[in-house]
Amino acid sequence: MTKFMKRYEAETGKSARGELYSGSIKLCMPTNDYIEWLEAKATAYDRVMSGGKFTMQEMANFKGRPVTVDADGAINAHGAEPHLARGGVAGFTDWWVNDANDYEEIPESFVEIPDGFDWTTSLTLPDEWEEKQC
Repeated sequence: MTKFMKRYEAETGKSARGELYSGSIKLCMPTNDYIEWLEAKATAYDRVMSGGKFTMQEMANFKGRPVTVDADGAINAHGAEPHLARGGVAGFTDWWVNDANDYEEIPESFVEIPDGFDWTTSLTLPDEWEEKQC
């Protein structure tokens, strides 16, 4: 099993391999869901490596953490689900916080922020985040 297969299984809770029999020979083949997951990662990788940027959803999936943009444009991946703090927390105003106090700053050059983007609605959860939290 490859490192990516293990990551896929950890992230999705699904098996990356399926069994196929040819007579008495058992073959382990990648599942269609795993192949689609890899293709999405490869598409994002190609775009980033050619000078493009991640979308918010791609970055959240890449990090496996919720991603937000603060009022000042700072982008963070959070170790727990964040919520808005408005009006002066520890000298800051209007930003996203999480109860685990676990933040990973992401360079702004890595993420595509569309024109007219509203930071207050920027919370982007990785795919299947809700299922993992239960």
